[in-house]
Amino acid sequence: MYYKYTEGEPIMECVTDCIIEYPISKVVCIMAEPEIMMDFTPELKKLEYLKRNSDFNGNLVGDMVMPWPMYPRKMLIDFTVC
Repeated sequence: MYYKYTEGEPIMECVTDCIIEYPISKVVCIMAEPEIMMDFTPELKKLEYLKRNSDFNGNLVGDMVMPWPMYPRKMLIDFTVC
């Protein structure tokens, strides 16, 4: 996990890179449908494609509810299936 502070910005950027060890067909099915992904991640309250290049590559944007003392956050998921 990487954190980045930008001078003059009130927010911090956080970047995470992960490998999901699960059958690729199931991962792609979940990532391809934001409604299904929200069922697997109840903290997501809104999720939609910002850009969809294919079923294997795209950008999702969503709202994530965080527990106190943190605040709800916008989340950008940039995914590529290799």
